[in-house]
Amino acid sequence: QNVTATLVEESEAFTVKNNNGSKSHTFTENDSFTFEIVDKAGNTNQITATVDWIDKVPPTASVAYNITDSTRGNVVASLVKESEPVTVLNNGGSTDYTFTDNGQFTFQIADAAGNTAEVTAAVDWIDKSESITNVTQDVQYTTLMLTNSNVTVTFNTRGGALTLLNNGGLTSYTFTDNGQFTFIAQDRAGNIMHFPVTVNWIDKIAPTAEVTYTTDAATGSVTAVLTNPSEEFTVLNNQGASSYTFTQNGQFTFQITDAAGNRSEITAFVDWIKNNAAVADGSTNYMDGSGQTGAAAQNQSASPATGDRPFSLWNIVFISGGVLLTTAGSIVLLRVRKKRKN
Repeated sequence: QNVTATLVEESEAFTVKNNNGSKSHTFTENDSFTFEIVDKAGNTNQITATVDWIDKVPPTASVAYNITDSTRGNVVASLVKESEPVTVLNNGGSTDYTFTDNGQFTFQIADAAGNTAEVTAAVDWIDKSESITNVTQDVQYTTLMLTNSNVTVTFNTRGGALTLLNNGGLTSYTFTDNGQFTFIAQDRAGNIMHFPVTVNWIDKIAPTAEVTYTTDAATGSVTAVLTNPSEEFTVLNNQGASSYTFTQNGQFTFQITDAAGNRSEITAFVDWIKNNAAVADGSTNYMDGSGQTGAAAQNQSASPATGDRPFSLWNIVFISGGVLLTTAGSIVLLRVRKKRKN
């Protein structure tokens, strides 16, 4: 609306020199106006009035729909992208309107300044005619088995008796991932039929697993085992075994595949195996606490002279100056006797 500014609370009698002598000025839009006044003694002054709260621009809004494709269900139209805060004057004040059938509805809206506008929603894609669904008879799949490839579905037009209304008229639809698609067809009588198809057997995700290591204290070997798999898998190498035993430092790569044919490689790596330090040659015999030498000493199963654990040359980790330390933790005093030459 217009706004009128009026001079009030005069300090003395005066005359307005401009504005046709009027003490009031009407603003039809936001602006400023300066009153020029003079008193009886000839003193002049200027008083400026400014208005910036006039709003004569009607609000605007757009309409969004929760469904925009052909549907047998209801469609909800909602006011969105309002140019400013608005109030809906009809529809019970709601910014949503539900279409149960094709048609139009006009939202009446107003802004805070009282400007009003109308926004019309229209729907023509609701189809509640009888739906005929017979997926197994009217579509074919490139595969029904678990796969890591795309799956193409081909619609049967029954010798041209059906015309596809969607999918660009194409009779084939390719799924690159699991999902659903509905072929919408019309027969020669004008009846519309819906043929929903679903694919849920595409798997393009490669399997994963972790590597867990266990150490055999007796032999010093390390076994790597595949654990915590993301899905069931088959080991393609390693004779199908999901574990690998390291007798020395190195790495090994498991090659695995899932039921869909996705493949992965998982590498196990070991660098903490310590090699045995004791080495015997043909000129020296090592004797354990029982007095046995050579192979007998290596196969010794009785406790050494110190008394608490069996040992053999296979678990020797250190030998020097007649002192032998085994992986079992035993310390044994040895006598080293060289063979005499003939």
